[in-house]
Amino acid sequence: MPLELQFIKLQLEQGGRILLATLLLALMAYRETILLFFVLKSSKEKLDSKSATRFFHQWKSEVVPRFERRLKFVSILIKAAPLMGLLGTVLGLYKTFKVMAPGQGPAMDMISSGVSQALITTEMGRLAAIPGTWLIYILRRRFLLHKRRWEQSEMEVSHA
Repeated sequence: MPLELQFIKLQLEQGGRILLATLLLALMAYRETILLFFVLKSSKEKLDSKSATRFFHQWKSEVVPRFERRLKFVSILIKAAPLMGLLGTVLGLYKTFKVMAPGQGPAMDMISSGVSQALITTEMGRLAAIPGTWLIYILRRRFLLHKRRWEQSEMEVSHA
């Protein structure tokens, strides 16, 4: 097995269930974000077509509310990622201190396993949240720009 795959496998084993949950959370958030970018792109293409008046009505009643709901959902997922990492940190430290409790010999491999879980899950929570936060910012900004453009185009169509 290549060295990179061994490293990934080791991290997944050390991170435990919390790391897997954080990875799934990040994958869901990024999938939704990509879908929202496609929604914006398809809306822009429809706007450029000549059947704009019908599109404006559909856009206001269906696209905007659904887009805003999904954007809130993605924001919640992104904000939950560091909290999942923090949960992994707490569980890893708990495991470490439990091993170090009086009456039990401090087994270095158990201590390092707990600290490793704490660090890996914290890292994954941050790795999921930081780029996701930037993507949400870019997506919101594009949405607002498109929204202004659509409203301006709607006013031009209605006055024509």
